[in-house]
Amino acid sequence: MTAKIAFARLASAIALLVFALPLAAQEQARQQPAGTQLAQPPRTVEDILAVLDQYQPDPAVVQRLREQAERQPPATEDRAELARFYHARARAVGRLGYVGRQIEDLRKAAQYAAGTLHRNTGSETNQGLGEESRILGELARAESLSGNFVNSVRMREELLRRVEQSGGLGGLRFANYAALAGAAVATGDLESAKANFGRAEKIYAALQKNAPLWPDFRYGWTALLERVRAGLYLAEGKYAAAEASLRKALKETDDGTPQQQRLLRAGRNVIPLGAWEATRNGEELRLAQIMRVQGRLSEAELAARNALRRNLSFFGRYSPATAGAHLSRATARVRRRHDARNPRQKATATLRGSKCLATWKPI
Repeated sequence: MTAKIAFARLASAIALLVFALPLAAQEQARQQPAGTQLAQPPRTVEDILAVLDQYQPDPAVVQRLREQAERQPPATEDRAELARFYHARARAVGRLGYVGRQIEDLRKAAQYAAGTLHRNTGSETNQGLGEESRILGELARAESLSGNFVNSVRMREELLRRVEQSGGLGGLRFANYAALAGAAVATGDLESAKANFGRAEKIYAALQKNAPLWPDFRYGWTALLERVRAGLYLAEGKYAAAEASLRKALKETDDGTPQQQRLLRAGRNVIPLGAWEATRNGEELRLAQIMRVQGRLSEAELAARNALRRNLSFFGRYSPATAGAHLSRATARVRRRHDARNPRQKATATLRGSKCLATWKPI
């Protein structure tokens, strides 16, 4: 596949997420009650473009990540040590926006960690050598972020197969059934989506009643369930219900951020903060899209602006998450088409800068 074709596929995948909601929903635009005063976004994008041009990441953080990204693999044949090395380096290059290198390192980490999935059926923590599940989960997310949904689904299916074989690990089973349901929604396979979502709901109910780790993981699990539920509602044209589910997912994610930070500091098996933040901002962007198709353009743009600022502050300028926020802002400004051009141009430059093209290769 040529670079031009790969870039076109990636841009199309991200654009699909932004533009695909049916325009017919604008006929169902929700009217605000008389006298309601809504905050209005600025009339131009100059403030955001200025932030983009002036943004300077924390030099100390960038230097530390660059040093981690340039580390060379240790001279060892210890597969566990090599898996941990490539996993750590993948996280560093991912924070720097090099999605292609992140996926390459995660694939190597998965190869070295193969067969190490924790087989103690009484354990849900999956610590130590059993990092294979964590690596495969992060690889599935990175593949999806790059637009390679086929590889992402393969990773999820493979991880689910191994989890089912090992027994127990209800949290992992739930997360992967929910993720497969979300992927099926994205590809239009609603029958498969509903089947996997039903499985996820049953496991979620059991976790809520019996899982010893429910207090630690309740925020992420609930947000994931509501996020996928929102996708199903959108596919059925139920915009109000989808909005309610997304708002619940966003609240759970925000409320759970301090807990997520504590778990990471304790070395627990949770997704990294970068993935947590990208997911949180993605939820807000989807809210913006739902409000847009209902004709609530000012509310949509305010939400998209907030997500863009958060992505800039966490990921920097050259990140697919930042590019997606640019595209969403451009879409929210469809009634000011001359002003939507700049965010679209910024999105294109951001995609090129994030080195996403290298991610387009099958596994």
